[in-house]
Amino acid sequence: MSHAIKRRVTVLATMISVLLLAGVVSAAWLANGSGSGSAKAITSSGTVSTDTATPTAQLYPGKTADLKIKLTNTHLFPVKVTALAGDGAITATPVNGETCEVHGVELVAGALSNLNLTVDASSNGTTPATAEHTVSNAVKMTNASQDGCQGATFTIPVTITGESNAQ
Repeated sequence: MSHAIKRRVTVLATMISVLLLAGVVSAAWLANGSGSGSAKAITSSGTVSTDTATPTAQLYPGKTADLKIKLTNTHLFPVKVTALAGDGAITATPVNGETCEVHGVELVAGALSNLNLTVDASSNGTTPATAEHTVSNAVKMTNASQDGCQGATFTIPVTITGESNAQ
């Protein structure tokens, strides 16, 4: 084979190699496909509850106090409590055998909404996460309270309204 023919064959082979390589590279860049993916949301089976809701200061007729609330959460996601509401009768435990049937203790409705009380997620869905919060000016004692309510401890049942606080 002459030198000119070898050269043409080499040039032709190089051009074919470049075209094949360009086709492979083009295929890599122009690859298309279709398909679908899926994910499943958990079923919310935990609970958020209040263990205690107690005044943070001594009450007396005409006095408003903060309300301390302890939250527990068994959900696998954090929760933000946005509102509280009364959930039954507030009861009094008087001291020294006194009578405290009319205690005048009540929740202050305006203080129980637009809250941002958070509690972390449970680590496993059974061991609850807990958090304590104070709601300002949420409980008061009216002038209707009996003298026997002096020194009494008040139990304040509440329900909560909340939502997932996932980030």
